[in-house]
Amino acid sequence: MAAWISYTAQKFLKRNLPSTQIIRLRLLIRTTKPDKDLLAQQIIDHAAHPHYIGQGDHNTCNVTALESRLFSTEPSKASQLIADVATTGQYTAKDGSTVTLDQKDLAKDSNSQANLSANGDGDRSYASQLFQTTALDLHFQTEGKRYRDIPGGNTPSDRNAYGLPDKEEVIDSHGRHKPFTGLNLPAISQIAGKITGENEQGHFWQNANEVDKTQDNRSTTVFKSEVDFEDKLKSHNKTDDYPVVLFVDSSKAPFDDRASLNAGGSGAWHVVTVTGYNEKEREVSYANEHSLSENHLGSEGVPLYVLYQATQKAKTE
Repeated sequence: MAAWISYTAQKFLKRNLPSTQIIRLRLLIRTTKPDKDLLAQQIIDHAAHPHYIGQGDHNTCNVTALESRLFSTEPSKASQLIADVATTGQYTAKDGSTVTLDQKDLAKDSNSQANLSANGDGDRSYASQLFQTTALDLHFQTEGKRYRDIPGGNTPSDRNAYGLPDKEEVIDSHGRHKPFTGLNLPAISQIAGKITGENEQGHFWQNANEVDKTQDNRSTTVFKSEVDFEDKLKSHNKTDDYPVVLFVDSSKAPFDDRASLNAGGSGAWHVVTVTGYNEKEREVSYANEHSLSENHLGSEGVPLYVLYQATQKAKTE
């Protein structure tokens, strides 16, 4: 492997990725195209530090949480997706769904151009741009649509639905453009299942009071109370089946300490990845892909009741 890959990183790869995937990464590293060398470095960084993965200036907390979860649990599948679209422009999921990225999708956006090494605080890497675009199109391209991240300008019309620099749109088969405003939790879980080939219901949680009854919610786990929420966390403690993607309202504590524009706007729904539960202290740890500074990992967990309250939408006067 290239000289910049440390001995520790090489041991990590051999422990977590199959030999065929290591060979594929070596091919990426050895190619002369700079972007692919960069991607190989970022894939390894994400596999070693999945909770550093960020959404940048994009309304993609939905698939960013999914990316973080997969790099935590099945890094070979996450890296396979990125390697496939980087080398062929296509990705075929476990259910046979095929996504095709064009040159506009593959071009580095403003975040990726500025973030040419490991992630900074909340930044999005080029590897994450490719993963997130492909994951979104696993949802949209099967409907005859496509997600498009358009480099933004300085006028309101050049920005996305939440005023961020890159305009994000969904384009239908007739060429009509609509703002991209996010995905619901069932859709995120279904995308995960396409990538892993497994039933992901147990890893995507939402409060029963906030379930959208117009959607098929069978791909998610629903909890009915704070006690039920805690029981599910304790159950996952027994199997160490983390992380779990959790649906929350970003206008409520502990997410209201700053304007959560990147998380979908103040008061908008957001997702985070729950990484563990301290039963003695009754504290939940989680990664917030909006910003590294908003992670609450390990001993910095938040009280169970605080996080539970955030899973219910704030009441308006």
